[in-house]
Amino acid sequence: MDHRARSWLAAASLATVVCGCAGEQEALIVLHTPAFEQGECAAVPDSSVSVQRGILDLSYGTGYTLPVVLMNNLGSRPRTSSSSGVENGELQLRDVDVRLSMPQAPEVISQLRAENAAFVEFSAPLASISLPPNTETGVVVDVIPQMVSSSLRQAILDNLDETQRPTVVAEIVFHATRTGNSAGNVGVIDSRAYQFPIEVCATCLPRTCETCPDEQCPPNAHFASVCGNAQDGILSPLECDPLDR
Repeated sequence: MDHRARSWLAAASLATVVCGCAGEQEALIVLHTPAFEQGECAAVPDSSVSVQRGILDLSYGTGYTLPVVLMNNLGSRPRTSSSSGVENGELQLRDVDVRLSMPQAPEVISQLRAENAAFVEFSAPLASISLPPNTETGVVVDVIPQMVSSSLRQAILDNLDETQRPTVVAEIVFHATRTGNSAGNVGVIDSRAYQFPIEVCATCLPRTCETCPDEQCPPNAHFASVCGNAQDGILSPLECDPLDR
């Protein structure tokens, strides 16, 4: 085969690849992080407020729960278009991968990894929620589990000044299956990686006992905010009435 024939075949192959990719679209998309509403530990898809970053007070040993809104970006196809008669544009959530990093202080993450690799990279199962084509759903993910919190605080104390408030970046990738079109890991659809920054600190979030009898904190009160975590706002005792957030 001469060089002209080889060049023509290479160009044809490239055109095929380009054309094949051009018609594809992302199937599963993380749209945004909605604000928790009225203290409820749920991700509301039609929330009018999006959150750009979070904060976790490590003094209380709690984790951080992240709400996200997912969208099935596949178009609807008539049931008659598939041999099984199933709507093959429907997705079912399966699980989520979480990876933690700290770009300004990677030594903190290195210490966590040395203690337990699962502290910085892990997978978590999700309820097998079905997403019809062109629909959205809300999901909450414990991106910093409670079991990691105390080790994270110690790693920060070991490597940084105690007054510093570094940022943990939680990167999450969701996995779903296409209804009627998957077996094992074949046919699993991944979302694009979504990153959310979380500032971590010690005794930085304000506390109040205004919802307790006589506005007095009970002995050995357990302070928390939404989802039972010390995150993103004013903390109040779990033993008292919740704040009207």
